Amino acid sequence: MLDPTTVTVLTGADEAGAALARRVVEHPLQLRSPEAPLPAAPLLLVGLERDVNRYLARHGLPLRPAELSATPDRATAWVWTAARPTGEPVTVVSARDATALVALGRPLPHYGRQSWLVFAGDTATARGIWPSRPQSIRLDR
Repeated sequence: MLDPTTVTVLTGADEAGAALARRVVEHPLQLRSPEAPLPAAPLLLVGLERDVNRYLARHGLPLRPAELSATPDRATAWVWTAARPTGEPVTVVSARDATALVALGRPLPHYGRQSWLVFAGDTATARGIWPSRPQSIRLDR
């Protein structure tokens, strides 16, 4: 993640989540409590599945997309990107447990061009790129 304004929120398994976040963020972490208001900046959300789901629901952010339901019985972690209605990007890393977060430390930084990933341990079992959205620029006279 190249944007130095990215705010990182850890939801459960904080030690494993912080270690993973440091591997994927190319600047010092700007940590915020999950209890703090939703930041008006790019967001990296890392944590345990149940805690991540609660955070997303509480802030009206998109839950895990249907595309990530591949191999649900073997999946241990899910990663996806989304955009808030105001345009700020959101990157979510959701894992079944701390062990699954630790397992992402080596492979995850190598998937920067992917929009979503499903992992079983340290192996990506499914991945994809969201369709591009046409950009529009409004010109006022």
